[in-house]
Amino acid sequence: MKKISIIIPVYNCEKYISAAIESIINQPVFHLCEMIIVNDGSTDKTAEICEKYVQEHEHIKLIRQENQGVSVARNVGIQNSSGEYIMFLDADDCYVEGVLDEQVLEELEMKYDVVFLSAYSANVSRNRFGINARYRNVVIQGGRSISLPGTFASGIYRRAMLLENEIWFDEHITLNEDQVFMLKALYAAGQIKFCERFSYIYCKTPKPLIYTLRNSRDWFRAWQKAYQWFDEHAVENREQMLAFADLKISARMLLYAKDYAKSVYSKRALLQELERVNSLEMLQNATKNNVLAYQYKDLELFQNDLGKFILLSKLEGYKIFFGRLALKVPMIRAYRDKKIYPYKKVDVNGPEVKDVL
Repeated sequence: MKKISIIIPVYNCEKYISAAIESIINQPVFHLCEMIIVNDGSTDKTAEICEKYVQEHEHIKLIRQENQGVSVARNVGIQNSSGEYIMFLDADDCYVEGVLDEQVLEELEMKYDVVFLSAYSANVSRNRFGINARYRNVVIQGGRSISLPGTFASGIYRRAMLLENEIWFDEHITLNEDQVFMLKALYAAGQIKFCERFSYIYCKTPKPLIYTLRNSRDWFRAWQKAYQWFDEHAVENREQMLAFADLKISARMLLYAKDYAKSVYSKRALLQELERVNSLEMLQNATKNNVLAYQYKDLELFQNDLGKFILLSKLEGYKIFFGRLALKVPMIRAYRDKKIYPYKKVDVNGPEVKDVL
């Protein structure tokens, strides 16, 4: 049995997939890993590139399926894994060189249910880096709500724990499914170890300017699914977990209202849509306790001045749209990158910074 199964869902990522795969192959304990690549119906040269690595390395398995989405692909990877622990790598991200070594194996020998390592972020050009999340070296107990900065993919999950608690990616949503997966895993876990060492590099990739409302709806649908899971599985701190998921639902519904307001010009159209998705009554009756602190003003406007709520939502949408256009100018992007991504290289021990999250 391999110690670690690393699951990579791929779809039309010919530009990045080689770097992702190489970042695993070059790890010191690659011989104790299995790499499971799930090709989710790619139509470019992604499958051809992956096949080349399969032929060269016995530790790499390629699974082909029709395009069904990243959640299905990750679940297929879990089902076909044999490692004691599972890691996830997105095709456009990569691992820090040297992170999968004997020190990580020693952490896993302690039989933690989840081990989280710190993570970097990288700009689109992948020549500058910032801190995505930096943790202290601590051990905590699961069984409660834990909101973490960073990416779920910087975690190493004990496979048996996932299977015993029926923790899968929801296959009917496209956004926030990874955060819900992580929350469920952290709740189900016995002991969770956090490490200062850096493992993951979350790489920004060019995104389309159009952000669909269907994707926006998935944000609160994901937390509705989380609520259902906790309602079925939670015993310890049950009320806390249900309240946490309920808060996320309300907060995401308010965000959806703002997103939809950007596309309409009448109060009636917005109210009809919110009623259609069964969120109007909840938002009309919500209090500050039902949303996040930064949303207090938005909630007050929604309940007392809907016209202004729509206007400000539209202005915010225009600001985001033109801001993204501005970043297409190399000089503006370079200036922004120097502020957000201050480092020119990465290391498992991290840069010399004091901002510990």
